[in-house]
Amino acid sequence: MPTLIKYAIPYFAQMSLPPITLFHRLEPNQILEVFNLWNNEYPEKLSHDSVESMDLYLEKLENPIHFISKQNEKIVGWASTFTRDYERWFFLIVSSEFQKMGIGKSFINEILKHESNLHGWVIDHSNDKKKDGTPYPSPLSFYLKLGFIIQASKRLETNSLSAVKISYLSKVKEPL
Repeated sequence: MPTLIKYAIPYFAQMSLPPITLFHRLEPNQILEVFNLWNNEYPEKLSHDSVESMDLYLEKLENPIHFISKQNEKIVGWASTFTRDYERWFFLIVSSEFQKMGIGKSFINEILKHESNLHGWVIDHSNDKKKDGTPYPSPLSFYLKLGFIIQASKRLETNSLSAVKISYLSKVKEPL
């Protein structure tokens, strides 16, 4: 009699990815949620002291588009694109509980439907700690897999951030 082998399917593989919704302005309850997501997932040095501080940061973004993904009515991912120095920039945060499930890639794919070129600062080392004391893992390899390139000559070095500039440049075909 043949042996029946059952394969376990990981829980996240059984889940469908949560949808991504676009907003031009966040509501107060969304600002509170993204404030918590930011402070829990980014290095502690980049934390906002208050929801008001986060709101002021968001108010200063030029031409922002916010992308939000929810699971069970809770924001599990947030990305924003905005204009800085005549370029479109972005940041992306996915809750650590939902990383490695394809949500980050879905965000980038959705953003690229609206933007042809993107730029961002990415921490390229593992020296930073998150608010809970765990190491902040550099997402650089994630972006490189998705076609971003490192602008090695462009670094941001401040008291709170050491990062390299990354860019996604659409491939424009030359006329024949």
